Amino acid sequence: MLEDVQLHLVEDFADAEALLRWLGTVKGGRIAFDTEGTGLSPEVDRVRVVQFGDRVHGWSIELERWRGLVEEVIRRWDGRFTGFNSRYDVAMLRSSGITMPTERVDDARFAAHIVDPTQSVALKSQSARHVDPRAAYMQRQLDDVMHAGNWTWATIPIQSTGPLAAYWHYASLDPILTACVWDHHWPVVEREAPRAYDIELATGWIVDRMERRGVLVDRPYATAQQHELAEEYRALSARARNEFGVDAGSRDQVVEVLLRDKVDLWKRSEKTGEFSLDKEVLGSTDHPLLRIVARRRRIEKLNSTYLRRFLEYSEHDGRLHPRINTIGGSSKSESESGGEFAVKTARMSMERPNLQQLPRVNADDPLSAVVRNCIVADEGNTFLMCDFDQVEMRIMAHLSHDPGLAEAFAAPEDFFTLLTRQVYHDETIVKSDPRRQLTKSYNYATIYGAGNDTLATTTGVSLSEIEQLAADFNRSFPGVKGMQHEVERRARQRLREEGRAYSRSPLTGRKYYPDNDRALYTLVNYTIQGMAAEIMKMKLLELDAVGLGEYLALVVHDEAIAEVPDAELSDAAATMLDVMNDDDVLSVPLTAGIAAGKQWGTKLELN
Repeated sequence: MLEDVQLHLVEDFADAEALLRWLGTVKGGRIAFDTEGTGLSPEVDRVRVVQFGDRVHGWSIELERWRGLVEEVIRRWDGRFTGFNSRYDVAMLRSSGITMPTERVDDARFAAHIVDPTQSVALKSQSARHVDPRAAYMQRQLDDVMHAGNWTWATIPIQSTGPLAAYWHYASLDPILTACVWDHHWPVVEREAPRAYDIELATGWIVDRMERRGVLVDRPYATAQQHELAEEYRALSARARNEFGVDAGSRDQVVEVLLRDKVDLWKRSEKTGEFSLDKEVLGSTDHPLLRIVARRRRIEKLNSTYLRRFLEYSEHDGRLHPRINTIGGSSKSESESGGEFAVKTARMSMERPNLQQLPRVNADDPLSAVVRNCIVADEGNTFLMCDFDQVEMRIMAHLSHDPGLAEAFAAPEDFFTLLTRQVYHDETIVKSDPRRQLTKSYNYATIYGAGNDTLATTTGVSLSEIEQLAADFNRSFPGVKGMQHEVERRARQRLREEGRAYSRSPLTGRKYYPDNDRALYTLVNYTIQGMAAEIMKMKLLELDAVGLGEYLALVVHDEAIAEVPDAELSDAAATMLDVMNDDDVLSVPLTAGIAAGKQWGTKLELN
């Protein structure tokens, strides 16, 4: 496949004219594009090379020398552009002053993920699998050259000949591979799940605006909290030394004191067999030294994992610009800006920093709000935070067609309280009843595929009680078990007839594959999580359509966060609630609550 490719480096006007002549001969109304830059951050890095191509020709253009030529190609081409993780390349070009017509930009990475979310979504991996096994050769060749010369992506010279030509050879091949991968996947996507692709593509550009805008960090507050926590950390370390004669960071020393004081250390490491001092043990055993260790660890995490990174990432312009990966992404590098792997369910992930994993705010714990309160609205603005109510449970009710679950969602009372009353046949149960939390845990364990043994361990409830709860729940809501069996039955049928087990989203037709053919039960979780991801993305598109797109700041799990001018707060809140609450997407109502605040961690629920 790659024998016939032709790679070009624009070095003079004759090369530039040849590129423009090629542009006029391209058939099919589509060319591929790519960029190579000094790094992965559009805020601080720059583009070095811009590439265009089709299935045969790949052109590399050094931006600093030939900016006008790049702009001319974009201006002349009136067809569609295809990228691979195109949002990154569009952002990098924008930071260099070049605007791509995003309404005509497609993304082969989305297409690849929709066809098979279990495979790597790296361009070279996709190309080796679907285009030519030799596709990764130039990557290895370039890696060798860069290693030998101690070059980086920012410093490697652009030379037409010699070993260093591996850089532009590698760059020129990328649009060719992108074009081939697109041609391989698009017919399948168009036939099976075109709506899934449309949602992913449109969501990507909304998220692009979120990343570009970013959110403001109260750097003086973050710095003050960092110093305050560091001082408490030192004081706790001193207490451990003075009162117990131990280094609070030494597990062995702490364990020795606890054993001497007859503390029941009930858990051991599965790997080493040594006594464990994990979060579960620290929270279940009352001893003054353990309280010091737990507090010290927590402060260390707040400072190193959150406050330090907030200050680091906001150093450029005072704002965080987290990378929101709309289908997930991990193992990123300059050669794979989108990451090697995505999330099977296309749930969004986030990095630099990951604002999806911040500590939850607890009204009884002042320390819990410190991290989120570092993120503040700009002067004259307020955050609106709109969060779905039990979206996974509502999807389970929709898929199971269980009348009892539907009735519980239709009632004005708390959903899990109603379920618990029905399971235990006790109408006196209230929201604070511990049986409600156990029933809630069982429901989510059902979604996530956790067995009774696992649930018993995590809840501290006996296995016999969990088994009785499961039996009572299944008698009360038989549709759930029926749905699980039906998902597995269809998957087994597809395995027999098509050679591969999978389920489909009823919303878009997107496929979800199990971990392996012996774990078909995982399809229930993947289908529910995948539909939850689709619903959030659909709602982001609707929020954009009604005029709130310019205010959207973050999306965190099932919560959409907008930053709106104070003068528009009431209208924006009403509009946001109107969009997020929906009676039509599922067979049970989709509901959401909304809150407002000047700081992310301090918010007031709105009616």
